Amino acid sequence: MASSSPRAAKPDYADITGDQRDVPVEQLLLDPENPRLSSFELSGQDEIRRALVEQQSIDEVAISIAENGFYTTERLLVVPVPTESADYSASVTYYYVVEGNRRLAAVQILRNRDLRRELHVSGLPRLTSARRAGIDRLPVAVFDTRERLWPYLGFRHVNGPRSWDAIDKAQFIARVHEDYKIPLDEITSRIGDRFATVKKMYLGYRLLRQAEDGGVFDREDRFGSRRFPFSHLYTAADQSPFQAFLGITSRRLQRQAPVPPAHMEDLRDLLRWIYGSKSQGVQPLVQTQSPDLNTLREVVRSTDAVAALRSGLGLSTAYRVAQGADVLLRDALIAAREHLQDASGLLVTGYSGETDLRSHAQESADLAEDILTRMDRFERRPSRRDGRRK
Repeated sequence: MASSSPRAAKPDYADITGDQRDVPVEQLLLDPENPRLSSFELSGQDEIRRALVEQQSIDEVAISIAENGFYTTERLLVVPVPTESADYSASVTYYYVVEGNRRLAAVQILRNRDLRRELHVSGLPRLTSARRAGIDRLPVAVFDTRERLWPYLGFRHVNGPRSWDAIDKAQFIARVHEDYKIPLDEITSRIGDRFATVKKMYLGYRLLRQAEDGGVFDREDRFGSRRFPFSHLYTAADQSPFQAFLGITSRRLQRQAPVPPAHMEDLRDLLRWIYGSKSQGVQPLVQTQSPDLNTLREVVRSTDAVAALRSGLGLSTAYRVAQGADVLLRDALIAAREHLQDASGLLVTGYSGETDLRSHAQESADLAEDILTRMDRFERRPSRRDGRRK
């Protein structure tokens, strides 16, 4: 029986066949716009290759190619390097590999012993002469522009089986929307996003970019995590309590800078609570989305709880403040009763007439009497009681 649930829409694969040919490896260049490396500031092929080796387990890909050869059925997707580029000879056509950078880097280190030594890559199988000749030229599909490839890349890496990190997905979405002028609804539809993740990521990315452009946050200053946990931010950005805390109205949601100037300090604090600050020695309050981000969501609803956070109190304490004074009072009275019950049970073995212990007991009794007296006064003033938070 066929399922009635909606399926993810696939891009038109007929549109990504390209001009298929075999190209010498020397004419293939690692992509400086590779979304996998968008969080790094890289310059030149050497830096891109090193980042791939260090971040993307290139040695595993190299071992597979050395043992099995380069799978010709999965072509590299490439675009020509602009002829006006001063770095490459105009007499030879070079190509940026838009899809397949890990495989190209693996081939490069397999073919070059000096690269392996420079990048500290060891343990790769020795290539036979036939296997070596088999990777002198690689199968590619040539496209005139990157724009033709975005539906395929989006389906494959944003909503598909070979997912990028969340921040890389967001930057890819921003590029397609802003540079190619593709509406977010079309991006959502073309890559088969059934959960509006595209729009959430884009809003989160705009908040991040606004904070960095405004000088109130630096993602490199985050505390701890090697990978940037962007999902915390785009999840928060989509929730109304966080939007209200940041002053984001429905009208401002459409702007490139959603947070109004008067709320930039709130944006700074929110990002510090989520990511911490290495330079200031501040650890993030949010370790996981559940429960930490959910708890923070309740805290930002309350001005008193936000003030508690800003004064240096912990997330759990601020959450209790957010619950209201009546909840805190009830918890305090219950805890006091339980402690007194424990003290009562310890009298037989723990008390031998010490005057300081009797003094503590007397102070507790006096406080309890004072609380009861003040409660009696409130009971006689119903109008004030009715005005308290319920």
